[in-house]
Amino acid sequence: LAQVFQALAANPALFAKTLLVVTYDEHGGVFDHVLPPDVVSPFTAPVSNFDYTCYGVRVPTLFVNPYLKSGLFPPAPSTPLISLDHTSILATLRDQFGLSGSLSPRVDQAQTLAGLVDPGRQPITPPSITVPECVWSPSADHQHSEPIVRSMLWRGSTAGRKPDRGVRRNGG
Repeated sequence: LAQVFQALAANPALFAKTLLVVTYDEHGGVFDHVLPPDVVSPFTAPVSNFDYTCYGVRVPTLFVNPYLKSGLFPPAPSTPLISLDHTSILATLRDQFGLSGSLSPRVDQAQTLAGLVDPGRQPITPPSITVPECVWSPSADHQHSEPIVRSMLWRGSTAGRKPDRGVRRNGG
């Protein structure tokens, strides 16, 4: 992530028109004192185990751009709370690229990321971030990632070929 940030900061013209969004799929067990608000379910047909008419817990998200508006999070007391979720990213892409059709009822009602960036303001000076060296210890050989990498390489080497039924290949 630091390397991506450094690459953007090294190219101010590119950074000015890029909104780097780093979000997490899960909350990570962070305590939240705010109850999740109600929302439109993404499903048109009823769901039997949970109706999805409320958000889950809040998740950490970073917005990175030198022209971000200040005071959005937390908002000033007179400013209404911005309610963004994962589908806000989809709604933003839908609007930005003029996509038609509905992705889901939840995306249809989601707030977009429009207005987070103000290109008319003075840009924030990007801080210098040291990128730590990544050293795998113990080495990655024969660890948890090896079967996944081997499987991807095997699938890539057999792409477009008819699979041999009943023949077991090493690692796949």
